[in-house]
Amino acid sequence: MTTVRLALLVALVTPSALFGQRKSCGETKYPKNLPAPREIIDSADAIAKLKLSGRLAANMLFNLTYAEGDSLPLVRALEGADPQAALLLFRVVRPHKPSGIWALRVRVVGGDTPALTLERSIYCPPEPGPGLHPEGIPVRVTVEARPGDRPPPASGRVRIDFEVLVAADGTPLRVRMLQSSGLSDLDEQMIREWQQRQFQPALLDGAPIQGLYRTDGLTPRL
Repeated sequence: MTTVRLALLVALVTPSALFGQRKSCGETKYPKNLPAPREIIDSADAIAKLKLSGRLAANMLFNLTYAEGDSLPLVRALEGADPQAALLLFRVVRPHKPSGIWALRVRVVGGDTPALTLERSIYCPPEPGPGLHPEGIPVRVTVEARPGDRPPPASGRVRIDFEVLVAADGTPLRVRMLQSSGLSDLDEQMIREWQQRQFQPALLDGAPIQGLYRTDGLTPRL
């Protein structure tokens, strides 16, 4: 049996912004419309508890993250508050119908007329760490053609796309092929490379969480 070796240029399309400062961060999309504060928390009781404890500051920001299947969120202090203030806030959060993971921010303003408002959280999708080739610089690889493989295009260029489930520590948990090159040897090489790749994990208001990354530019957002 004759082995056919092919030299190909592989393009893994990755948004160029991923290779510098994170520019893919943005407000969460869910829920489509922010609920009224009273649907999430007892505002008057929250302000009263913070004031009584001496923890009501001029400007306080908290994160509420609902895990899948949980009716009550994890409450974190983000700005102008401490963990004890977050615990006080948790005690007046109203149970919510469990759904997928989602989050929002609670801002508490002190002063003569204290107020509590809701804001959208900031989500940063996972990003590949150092080592991947920037957009526009294809990778040259040599592979063996196997029976049943699809012949490569005359240009010698092929594109492969993947979806990677990234853990909160940046480790790939699962790599799924979205678009095959048509060459089994090449697909296997690329899957092995992505399984060993370290990522910057997804961030939800600064806290690392599990998230999906896609090389086709269609990375899901919260």
